[in-house]
Amino acid sequence: MAESSYQKILDFLGRVLDGRLKVRRLEAALIAALALLGVLLLAPAAVALQPLFGYAAVAYLVLSLALLGGGLAWPFLHLRRGLGRESLALEIEGERPDLGSNLISSLQLFPRKGRLGPDDPTSPELIDALVEETGAQVQGLQPDSFVSYAAPREMARLARWLGAAVLACALLWPGLYPRAGYLLVNAFDLMPSRITHVFLTASAERVLPGSPVAFEVRTEGRKPDRVTLEIAPAAGGGDAPAGRLAMEKAGEDRFRANWAGGEHDVRVTAWAGRFRSVPVEVKVVQPPEVAGIEVVYFPPEYTGLKASRGEEGGHIRTYLGSTVHVRVRADRPLKEAVLAMADGWRVPLKLAKDGALEGVL
Repeated sequence: MAESSYQKILDFLGRVLDGRLKVRRLEAALIAALALLGVLLLAPAAVALQPLFGYAAVAYLVLSLALLGGGLAWPFLHLRRGLGRESLALEIEGERPDLGSNLISSLQLFPRKGRLGPDDPTSPELIDALVEETGAQVQGLQPDSFVSYAAPREMARLARWLGAAVLACALLWPGLYPRAGYLLVNAFDLMPSRITHVFLTASAERVLPGSPVAFEVRTEGRKPDRVTLEIAPAAGGGDAPAGRLAMEKAGEDRFRANWAGGEHDVRVTAWAGRFRSVPVEVKVVQPPEVAGIEVVYFPPEYTGLKASRGEEGGHIRTYLGSTVHVRVRADRPLKEAVLAMADGWRVPLKLAKDGALEGVL
């Protein structure tokens, strides 16, 4: 009878231990999840501060490692910490004063019942009676009532709030977390002492087909050994071939290169190792064509001739002393133009209200 009562006590404590172990495992998982959510919630500050404070990525990495390390170490130690029957018995007796010390006494005395000495005041019969009484007491107890889920519930509530904040950041700031991951992976390489800032300028950003363009690069921060231009087709730039062009060193922090030009718009980026400049777009503009030339002749008085109009196609013939008004229409709007004469004389043309270009010879 005492043996079955003792087994009831062990079964009761075992069920309580199993329940508390489940709680510990749940707490461990929630702590790890909270640590990860903490790292994700630090991402907006790290990404926003990195351009202003070059060591923000390093600080983010240190804080992330501290959070994740603590979030993994605490659950590991928490799960390894033993759950003993005797310590559990003392806790239960503290919660249920009506048990007195029967539970702990039964655990300690019953296994020793067969090893009592002749001078031991405790008899096996008394131990059996104690165990039977304790077995009857625990039979009326619910093991689940000694397993508390209050801490995991609070952790889960906090995790839900933090998870909602992380989701809001992801929706409001697309690309935030890939950028944060880049900061973590390259934290030390992004320190100011290891960054090269590349600034690219072009001698012209609108050129005629085949016109050469001179590019210049200025660097700040870590000095690069070489700089390369990446020339790629611009958006809508047709089938311009992509290529790379090595730049020549023109000073301590300056590099130069000449691009021979092409027939299509290109997008040019300067690379110094893994660092690049803001791209520069060079638009190749086809030269305007003359759609028509209208000429009005005003002969001198000695000829007795009236003014006449004609389209001479670039050849002007008239009497000596005549005044010639020239109107030129191009295939696209122009801001300015000049008439270039065969003898080198150049006449500037003015923009008329109707978009034509006018000049007087």
